[in-house]
Amino acid sequence: MTQITAVNSTDQSAQLTISKGGGGKTQALSGQISVAAEGVVIVPPVKTYTVHASAMLEGSAWFTNTLRLPGGGWGLTARIEKSGEVLSFVLVNAPIDDPDLITLASAVGEPTTFTITAQAADAPDQTVLSSQLVVQGDDGLAVGLADTYAFYAVVGGFTTDTVEADPDRPGQEVTVQIVAQPTDSGDAAYGLVLVAPAAKGA
Repeated sequence: MTQITAVNSTDQSAQLTISKGGGGKTQALSGQISVAAEGVVIVPPVKTYTVHASAMLEGSAWFTNTLRLPGGGWGLTARIEKSGEVLSFVLVNAPIDDPDLITLASAVGEPTTFTITAQAADAPDQTVLSSQLVVQGDDGLAVGLADTYAFYAVVGGFTTDTVEADPDRPGQEVTVQIVAQPTDSGDAAYGLVLVAPAAKGA
């Protein structure tokens, strides 16, 4: 679990996009936060996840139950269950071997949208990240939950380059700083930098 501190050292408000996990053939979770000019926002560590699914079936919108997960290591399947004459669209889960993954599968033959929300460790009702991922037909996909992060910001209509937290040091606190980087011609431009953690005892 990682706490993220976003520092805006410019005189413009900024939108910071945070992506957690992903990489390879897996999807990342993402979210946006607003950081006021000369402002600081602390994004708390993620601990739990909630997931629900929706799909258009026979011309109607169907929604599943919501599952709360204590972390990764789960395979989720959206499917139709029948009890008597009643059909229900349900989301079921089963453990998988990889603790850094949540796998998503649909068994309804139609595109299914999974909404995954990551909650703060100290405030289970506080959403930190939220992503909607579409699984086509009877296909599936994997969501990577490793404690690695990527960031970019939009400041005054300018989009910064993407920076990544050091993947060799998962779990450390991460500070990203939005800074002014004027061009050689004097035009406004902005950058995003990772701030190295202070040495212990400093």
